[in-house]
Parts: sequence; structure tokens; C-alpha cells
Amino acid sequence: MASNSVARRALLEEFGYTVIVDSLDVDESYTFGPLEEIVIGLAKRKLDCYLKSANKPQYPVLTADTLVVCENRVLGKSKNAKEAKEHLLLLSGKEHYVYSGYALYIPALDKTFAGYDKCGVTFRKIYENEIDDYLKSREYEGAAASYRIQQRAKDFVLKISGDINTVIGLPLNKISAILRQPHLFIEAEYPPVGEK
Repeated sequence: MASNSVARRALLEEFGYTVIVDSLDVDESYTFGPLEEIVIGLAKRKLDCYLKSANKPQYPVLTADTLVVCENRVLGKSKNAKEAKEHLLLLSGKEHYVYSGYALYIPALDKTFAGYDKCGVTFRKIYENEIDDYLKSREYEGAAASYRIQQRAKDFVLKISGDINTVIGLPLNKISAILRQPHLFIEAEYPPVGEK
């Protein structure tokens, strides 16, 4: 996995995969457009950078990126606690959408698969003192929209419409299907909806 994400690594290991982490710094800037295209594009950029710097990988290589949209505002990782508080105040009492894109290189096939998933999340009203307490944990650091649903922020959630793994940062059901039988995706009607 070409990523420093502890959450993504934990998800893959929970699904029974052995994970080797080998990441690099990649420019995560983007021009505004459809979010599914942005997250897929960022994941592909990360994969391309990794493949250019690595000697021919022997194992599958996975990269991913996650963005959140609420009221037409795109929320990535906050720069500081002040911005994290703004994110959480915006999300309070509202539904938002999490887009997680991935790029997966299968060396045995010399083929890259890329796609995304979208999940709706509704937060209850979060009071300012709760946000301040949450920020003290620093859990928001490095997280899209300044929260991690698998940790303390799960207490803010009223409803999830979709795959919680997408919110954590990996559309793991889609990725697992490819990893289990990648040859099926070469000749079949591929890509499925949401895949490129």
C-alpha cells in the first residue's frame, strides 16, 4: 500500500490482507470538478508517482484518496484546529457525502484498476463544547473533513447511507473483488458503475 494511512492499513488487515506500507509524498492539489473524478485522479496520481519511483513491484499496489462534500463545499484535510472546528460546525446536524477513490495496480496482469465509492453520512447536532473536546484529541489531523468515523467521531453519527469502509477511506468491497479474481475484470463488462 502506497499510503501512510493507519486506518486504511487496519481495514486491509481486518479483511485478511498482508500489508506492506511504502509511501511517498505526492501533491494532493486539484482543480475543481466532479468529486468522483477528483478522488480517482488523486489516487491515480499517487499510484503513478509510486510506480515511477519503485522497481517493478511484485505485489499489488494500492493508493487511495478521500474527500467530503457538504453544502457544495469540498472538505479535505484541515490545516489546523481552527479549520477543523469550521469543518465540524459545518457538518453539525447535516448530511454530507464522502467520496473515496482508489487505484490498484496488479503486477501479474500489468494492469491498473481505478474507481470510487460514495457514501452519505448524517451527523447529529454537535455542540461547540463537544467539538472543542474532540479537537483536544487531535484525531482530526490528516482526516478528510476533520473526523475519523472509526474513532471518537462515531458518536456524532446519526445515519450512514452506504459502505462505512468508504467513509474510513477505502471502498474495500470493490477493491476486494478485484484482488480476489482480477482476471475476471479484464474481459468482463468492466468497469462497473463508478469504476474507470
